[in-house]
Amino acid sequence: MRSKLVVSMEETEIHFKARLENLILDMGVHLGSILEPVVSTIRNLHGSTASLDKNIANAAEDVKNLRHILKLVEDEGTAWGQQQAVTRLQDALAMSDLVSDVQGDMEKLSGTVTNFDSALRLSNLETALSGSQVIAEDLRSAQLGQNELQEHLLTNMRTSQALVDKTTAAAANLQTIVDDTVKRYQEVPASRRLLAIYIHSSRRHQSQPPQQTSPVHTQTAFAAGAGIWGCGILPQSATFEARLAGLISPRDIAVDGAGGGCTL
Repeated sequence: MRSKLVVSMEETEIHFKARLENLILDMGVHLGSILEPVVSTIRNLHGSTASLDKNIANAAEDVKNLRHILKLVEDEGTAWGQQQAVTRLQDALAMSDLVSDVQGDMEKLSGTVTNFDSALRLSNLETALSGSQVIAEDLRSAQLGQNELQEHLLTNMRTSQALVDKTTAAAANLQTIVDDTVKRYQEVPASRRLLAIYIHSSRRHQSQPPQQTSPVHTQTAFAAGAGIWGCGILPQSATFEARLAGLISPRDIAVDGAGGGCTL
């Protein structure tokens, strides 16, 4: 039984070895079929890794260059910012100075405008006062002239009233003289011939242009007039003559065509 067990164990061992060898061969074949793509893949991966390393190196170089550029840009931006800050500070200082100057100029301008306004108001006030004084003087002169004119007018009115009174008195006296003369004329019929000669001579002188008068007619007229005035019958008045002209009828006066004499 021991020998059978040994034989069985040997057979089992041989069978196990054969199976193990087959398994190893199968595994080798299988692993070869598996490892070949893996190796190819690893080789490709290695190539890709090398290319990736190269790309990474290039990227690192690019990053380095980019960092350098960014550093330059940052430095330039910092310098520009500092320059802008300095410029803004200078501009702020200049603006502050300008504002101060403008405020000072505005204050000076305000003072100048105030002084000018005051001077202008004073000038306008002086002008207005001068105008008022001139107007007052003109008004005073006008009032004085008006007062003088009123006084002169009152004087003229008084003079006119006195003349009217004198004229009225003279007219009354003349009316009295006319009435008295008419009364005398009616009482003295012989004076009609002299009066007719005087009236006829006066009418001829008024109706005819001036011409050489006959000495006889002149002497007759003067004699008639002298006789009338000498007797105190007729006054020297044209109104009186017209009044008497109505008292003598046309039949009392006869004018001859040849000599121009008058008869009653």
